[in-house]
Amino acid sequence: MELRYVWIQDYKNIKNTGFNISNQTNEVFEFIDNNLIINVKFKSTPKDFYKKNITSVTAIVGKNGSGKTNFTEFINYGLAHVRNGGLSTYLSLKGFLVLDKLIFIQDEILIKNIDELSNLGYKVLRFKNVPLDESVGHQIRWHEMEKNKYIYYNPTFDFRAVNVRDNLVNISTTNLVYYDLYNSRKLFPYAVDEKSKINPLMAHQAMEDFRLSNLLLNFRNLEEYIDFLPEDIIIMIDNEQDNYLLRNQYFDEKAENYKELNKLQRELNWLKSYVHNDFNFAPYLIEDREDHSYKLFKIPVNIQKIFFRQLFYLNTFQVLLNNETLFPIELARYFIISKERQSISELKVSKKIFDNLLRIDNYISELMEKSKWDITYLKQYKDTSYNFENNHNEISITFGKIRVALDKNRKLINSCIGNIKKLLNGKDILSYNPLKEFSSGQRQLLSLFARFYWAKDEITLSEIKEYGILGESIIIFIDEGEVALHPEWQREFFNKISSFLSELFSDKNIQIILTTHSPFVLSDIPKNDILFLNNSTGNLNISNLEKENTFGANIYSLLSDSFFMDNTMGKFSENKIKEIIKILTSDHSHYNDKMLNETQFIIDSIGEPIIKEQLEYLFNDKFGNNNELSILRKRIVELEKQLNRDSNDTH
Repeated sequence: MELRYVWIQDYKNIKNTGFNISNQTNEVFEFIDNNLIINVKFKSTPKDFYKKNITSVTAIVGKNGSGKTNFTEFINYGLAHVRNGGLSTYLSLKGFLVLDKLIFIQDEILIKNIDELSNLGYKVLRFKNVPLDESVGHQIRWHEMEKNKYIYYNPTFDFRAVNVRDNLVNISTTNLVYYDLYNSRKLFPYAVDEKSKINPLMAHQAMEDFRLSNLLLNFRNLEEYIDFLPEDIIIMIDNEQDNYLLRNQYFDEKAENYKELNKLQRELNWLKSYVHNDFNFAPYLIEDREDHSYKLFKIPVNIQKIFFRQLFYLNTFQVLLNNETLFPIELARYFIISKERQSISELKVSKKIFDNLLRIDNYISELMEKSKWDITYLKQYKDTSYNFENNHNEISITFGKIRVALDKNRKLINSCIGNIKKLLNGKDILSYNPLKEFSSGQRQLLSLFARFYWAKDEITLSEIKEYGILGESIIIFIDEGEVALHPEWQREFFNKISSFLSELFSDKNIQIILTTHSPFVLSDIPKNDILFLNNSTGNLNISNLEKENTFGANIYSLLSDSFFMDNTMGKFSENKIKEIIKILTSDHSHYNDKMLNETQFIIDSIGEPIIKEQLEYLFNDKFGNNNELSILRKRIVELEKQLNRDSNDTH
């Protein structure tokens, strides 16, 4: 379904105003005297103008404070729907939406020409609080709405969180900072408590890293959109501070087999102690400080490999145990302590678990063989605070990571990840980081693509797990997506994101709605597909001003448009120029050298030729030859430029 029209009776600074959203149909809506009038549109954007599966694009533009955010918020709440009353009903959105041939209208609003609309194929559905809440459930089957998905993206942290689920995947920064804690696959349900070191900001950072790595590992054509991709990726084994799943569990008496589970935890703790404390590093000692503050060891690659494998399986069996999966401790020893890899054919262990472990072991072995191992040093401190936990973290940080080439090993890495999650019921014990330092702008652009890729996974997961209903269409709202990007990337923004989304959601029809402050973005959108919002009267409305064509327009022309800037010159320079104009046009005749020098400096510094020429004329007209020093300085500069040109010519 496509959003075609929104009419808002009363929402913040928007009153009795309608907005035609889609411009690729031949119908235009208008709500007059409680009649919804549908007229024929004589000029619309051609079909497939943007991409084959992008049905329409609408850009929303207006000055700060015009009400774009309020309009965005209304649409967010209007398009999100619920099944069991989960949507916050303290809201009461007075207005209506037109989605294809469905008109969702609030109970208190009267439409007089319902029969006429019915004859045109439209169906009117009444709602109580928000357009797609449970009150319309008896009027339309939920599966009809399940075919429609919605994604909202906003890169800024603006404290406006739309707290709804189901068909809305909210990938705004504000929402993710709050809810990535629960998106994480490294937490038990409701595991966060006052003693936990995991907090929302840490969880958000970890999930951003996960989304980025997921994109790099799985989206094959990413080089078409990103030209600064890393060559290698770091695969790291989590420790207890980063992954709540790895904490020791002491099971309640109510748990089934709780005695066996607690005994197994104690035995697993012994294995952890063995790995972290009992290894003999003496043969690798290269420095022992005279003050005995620390010892430094140079660790060969074969020892690094042993530790990596041991740390990995310690985590694997801890998560199995935390999932209340019983296993013989000999099975853990078999995989954790290589020197005790005795035959386990007689152990009573699930063949499925054992086969999965063997497959994972093969993948881990292959990844270690393909890893780029560096010289590794282990520094062990000797102080009163040195204990098992410190040693545990030090060894985990030192040996719990490998570096592999990204392009050559994507399939291998994904096979390993897939089998680990299969064994651990979707849980994850690894982290992945690209080996590259990204600038803030690069990370912002990567985050943009990574969040949409993750959103697709979330939608696919809901389609498979919830009702088995495949989505047919998707509305994507991008709220100032170009923020923090370099001007050149802003110029490329719409071309890249529209191509990326078209490829990412190739199986769905896509409607894109975006807000922007960038003339670069606006120059890619035809005027017919732009809503120019105005708030000059205190009420948000569509501007009636005649606009020049925006598509392919020069950005300087767009900047001078009243919806962007009243002046394209910096305010500081504007004030300075006004000051010297006042000096040059006044009758005052007493000027000191400081004032004259600053005036001349400002004129010489101006980059706009016409303004500079006019001010030079005023300056010379007022002071004539009295400012000989200034004239001589200018002549010296001209001579220096000539000497530089002559010097370059001779070389």
